[in-house]
Amino acid sequence: MINLEKLGYQSVMFLETDNLKEDYGDLISRLVTFAGIDDPLLEIDEN
Repeated sequence: MINLEKLGYQSVMFLETDNLKEDYGDLISRLVTFAGIDDPLLEIDEN
């Protein structure tokens, strides 16, 4: 957890890998679905 200005303490997750989509794609997909935000890994496919 880190203390973000005006937001208080927030959880931060760091993922270290050579292939983010292969190693953590399912986890990230589930997290963004739960959070109701766009999946950032879809942008990787478009580039």
